[in-house]
Amino acid sequence: MKRTLLIASMSVLVSSAFALTAFDDASDAAYSDGWTGNGTEGFDNGGTGFAGWGFTSTANTTSEISSSTAVGSPGGDINSSGTDAFRIAANNGESFDVFRTFSSSLGAGDVFTFDLAANFRNGSKGVDIRSDNTAVFNFSIADDSYFFGQPGSGINLGDGAGQDWGYVSDGVYSLEFEFVTETFMTARIQRTSSATPSQNRSFELANITLSGAVDNFKFYVSGTESDIPANSLYVNNLQVSEVPEPGTYALIAGTLALLCVAMRRRG
Repeated sequence: MKRTLLIASMSVLVSSAFALTAFDDASDAAYSDGWTGNGTEGFDNGGTGFAGWGFTSTANTTSEISSSTAVGSPGGDINSSGTDAFRIAANNGESFDVFRTFSSSLGAGDVFTFDLAANFRNGSKGVDIRSDNTAVFNFSIADDSYFFGQPGSGINLGDGAGQDWGYVSDGVYSLEFEFVTETFMTARIQRTSSATPSQNRSFELANITLSGAVDNFKFYVSGTESDIPANSLYVNNLQVSEVPEPGTYALIAGTLALLCVAMRRRG
């Protein structure tokens, strides 16, 4: 019984330290009738910790809830509930932007993560991490380029620094942004694929100084030949979590030590 109480106490302390402050995925009930938006935010708004989605597009664009495995055979799987991901597509060279604002700017201890899936590389598709309407960090897939970094100073993972990110039809791209302060962060990307020989890759850019606080993000597709699934960008599993500061770890350790002492005395 005492051991059970101790384990339960530890679980509560650790889970509260690593709390989710924002999350959403395509299986949320808010998207049961589709995924829509307009030029201003406030339309479909699943999960918590975000404002509603906003869309800006030219003609011939698609937004829907659809299985990411449709990008290829096999396709990259970022689905929730087995078949649900956010799909963004544009036809005949058109462009489509889908954006969302955090309920508050990201700051010290926040970690923003999400998953992307993509296949064909014609046109451009990716994500901008933004301060107001300015992109302060970008990941994009375009032709043979896998750009990762701040606009004008990032790296092409397709041929830069010996990364050699070759083409895969079923790539899953997991991105993580860990904030030390509002304007100082580390960015990480991991790609997984079933391709052989292995095309699994990862890369990190540390100590990035941003020009402003991050308060929103934008996913986009532009210049693709058609709006078929293989030309689309799929998005899912958006989360903001809080990483405890060093002092929090010390507090947890001290609390657990006191619990152990108390349990022993009662025994």
